[in-house]
Amino acid sequence: MKNETRFKLLALDMDGTTLNSSHSLSLNTINAINSFAEKGVKVVFATGRMPSAVAEHLTHIKSDGLVVTHNGALVKNILTNEVLVKKTVDAKVTKTVIDYARKFKLTLHINLEDSTLIEKDSDKSDLYADELRIDLKKVTNFDEINELPISLLLISQKELLENFLELYKKSDGLNFDYVLMPWNEDDWMLQLLPPNTSKGNAVIELANRLNIDPSKEVISFGDSYNDFELIKGTFFGVAMDNACKELKIIADYVTKSNDNDGVAFVLEQLMINEARFVSSLK
Repeated sequence: MKNETRFKLLALDMDGTTLNSSHSLSLNTINAINSFAEKGVKVVFATGRMPSAVAEHLTHIKSDGLVVTHNGALVKNILTNEVLVKKTVDAKVTKTVIDYARKFKLTLHINLEDSTLIEKDSDKSDLYADELRIDLKKVTNFDEINELPISLLLISQKELLENFLELYKKSDGLNFDYVLMPWNEDDWMLQLLPPNTSKGNAVIELANRLNIDPSKEVISFGDSYNDFELIKGTFFGVAMDNACKELKIIADYVTKSNDNDGVAFVLEQLMINEARFVSSLK
């Protein structure tokens, strides 16, 4: 039945949060999300992925197709193809990133709306594509791409990515936002975004567009540094047990890990007695 919950929007990070370490949705998580959706709650994946890397998972979820992708740079309905928000990285930033990647031999992905371009093959790119279940498109020369990217992704050791930020994040004429987060034991990922872009801000703007109050009617889940604005900017922000410690500090609640159905655990508690569960934490 509807109207049994204060929440009107459920915002879900994907990797490390809703998806387990095999990058899949468990049956328990699917059932919990869909039971929550049956109460009239809009379910929105909010992710750094591009739309095609979300589509397969969305087939298991009761959703009207709205997704926040590219960490907030692209918001669209992947069922109707309606684009609500689309931002791009400007040409000067793109050229700077390409030159830096070539100089230090870093893995670089140029992300268009729904395709990922590479200039050179690499084991890191292959692993990334396998995890997201996407195809990569190899181009002869990044300089010949005639479309502005939605985002850029550098994969390397943390020090080289931090060095890029030290050199360029305050440079005149270079205006960009970014997310720096761990990928595996060896490498980190630096995603370069259009200015004033984050998945949290995109979810808040989407909620307002839907006449949903983020400060009273949105619940969110996340695990990493790109989830800060999302967790802080919504009424009930939940961090996973496997989340970075900084996110756990600002979250309203820390649930079980993504491999232990942490999203499902919270949703099930809310469905048992929402008022008691929320009031005990707020």
